[in-house]
Amino acid sequence: MVDFVRISWSRILEELKERYLSCVNVNMLLHIIKSTRWEDTNEKKHEERNSGSD
Repeated sequence: MVDFVRISWSRILEELKERYLSCVNVNMLLHIIKSTRWEDTNEKKHEERNSGSD
């Protein structure tokens, strides 16, 4: 029974990987998340510089 469950789960995971990890939408979302995080850190650095120069 355990082996059957393990096999079916691995198959499901493989299908999910093939369907979603290769999906363009997911890659776009990841890119957007990464770029927004980068922008947030840049904004904080600029704010610190501006407040420090005053």
